[in-house]
Amino acid sequence: MKILDNKNNKLLLLLSISVVILSIVIFTSIFIYLNNTYTKRLNNIISNVIVTIQEKYPDIKEEEILEILNQDSLSSNTDILEKYGIVDEISSIYITQKHNSITVYILIFSIVFSNGLILIFISYYLKYRKKKISEFITYIDNISNNNYMLEIDKNTEDELTSLKNELYKLTVMLKERTDDSIKQKEYVYKLVSDISHQLKTPLTSIQILLDNINENKDMDPKIKDKFIFEISRKVESMNWLIISLLKLSKLDAQAVEFKNENINLKEIISDIVDELSIMAEVKNIDINVICKDDIYINADYNWNKEAIKNIVKNAIEHAKTSITITVSENKVYVEITVLDDGIGIEKNELGHIFDRFYKSKNSDENSIGIGLCLSKSIIEKQNGYISVESSKNQYTKFIIKYIKN
Repeated sequence: MKILDNKNNKLLLLLSISVVILSIVIFTSIFIYLNNTYTKRLNNIISNVIVTIQEKYPDIKEEEILEILNQDSLSSNTDILEKYGIVDEISSIYITQKHNSITVYILIFSIVFSNGLILIFISYYLKYRKKKISEFITYIDNISNNNYMLEIDKNTEDELTSLKNELYKLTVMLKERTDDSIKQKEYVYKLVSDISHQLKTPLTSIQILLDNINENKDMDPKIKDKFIFEISRKVESMNWLIISLLKLSKLDAQAVEFKNENINLKEIISDIVDELSIMAEVKNIDINVICKDDIYINADYNWNKEAIKNIVKNAIEHAKTSITITVSENKVYVEITVLDDGIGIEKNELGHIFDRFYKSKNSDENSIGIGLCLSKSIIEKQNGYISVESSKNQYTKFIIKYIKN
């Protein structure tokens, strides 16, 4: 029965049955005690009657005495009883015969008493339920007023409290979703604002350069070529910014499906160095790689290549003469360090170096401030983390650690 699935209903039923059983046991015990007492008394009286009659009238037989004692009209024949001097004893027998009717009254009383106790329990339970429902309504009112405090210490295991807890869970979940939605909207707004701000400057520069080209038909070809080159560079920078922001947005939205595989770190770093070799040659930067042939990580090749490439590219931009890429491993993690001999990073800037669109004082004028942020996001999504150490006018070292599974 479904009604017995309720813990309180089970408890109430158990209490009711217990009261009935207890009442029956108590009054049955009283009945047995009284019955034994009356039976013993009756037996003594009958024995005394028989002995007395036999002493006074030795000629009378026991069968005749028993026949007389078993007659229903015995109690009314008081004249005969008085004649033999046994009125008191037989009156006691008569009283004993009334014992059965008294027992019936006791049984009726026990039933009424037990039912009365059951009604008291039911009344108490209904009062308790009314109080709990009132508390539950108050709790719902509090939730509607954005008061999400749950009084854990007052919780019990009844169904109303369970419903209250489930409602609390649902409310918290809906609140979190609402908060996440608000945060997402704020994030999108900030992202659009940042993109607008980052694109405004290069677009303005491109517009100015194009206006100069259009307005000066007789412009020196060398100056024109320089303007066109600058326009191409800014368009490329804008293209990189937009693609990077889209990638970062996908990572933030957890919309990226990483295709993890065993990656040989020496191979991936060699590819990165090859792609950045021209940039390093232009700045006269030597790139040194220290890596064994058999060090692997389980990760997505393309995404992690981009993450490490951004770190190496940043090092080339700030190095004076050289950078050193070192790969090592232990039982816990694989470590990649990218060390440059540049001018370093100010201590008050170290905590912001991975912030989106953050540019340090020593950053290149064309820097956008998105590469390191993107790298950090990728690495952390791939069971790793990144940190930075720096000393003014001495070095900057980026440390990447991939935790082994």
